Amino acid sequence: TAMNRSIKVLFVFLVSFLGCVGSVAGDTRRHKRDEVTGHVPSTHEEILAQRERKKDVFGERLEEMKRKMEDHKSGKQLLTKEEYQKMERKIKAYENKMEELTRDFDERHSSRLLAREELLNEMTRARIASRDEL
Repeated sequence: TAMNRSIKVLFVFLVSFLGCVGSVAGDTRRHKRDEVTGHVPSTHEEILAQRERKKDVFGERLEEMKRKMEDHKSGKQLLTKEEYQKMERKIKAYENKMEELTRDFDERHSSRLLAREELLNEMTRARIASRDEL
């Protein structure tokens, strides 16, 4: 009915409005927001913080894999041959990732990431523009 439709429209509007209010309040860099895509460029400090979070996550995963491997070797929790081989590959991959994340990371590296981020934003902007032309 018309009443139900009006209520649904009002509900969608309120949810959208509240979502916008929350996102604007949480965005301290809103003056840099791209008006077309809504993209907010990252900063060098944010990239460094994200690297630290990734280092923590991969460190925890590596420790978990090593614990599972120790449990297998001690006979506490045996793995199948396939699981064992998969575990070995994962441990090697996590060790490589940890090595990568502990290397020096300077402004040059983050500049490359920021440039790629901007390129992706430009591609998104072009997609939106071409969609609006149709």
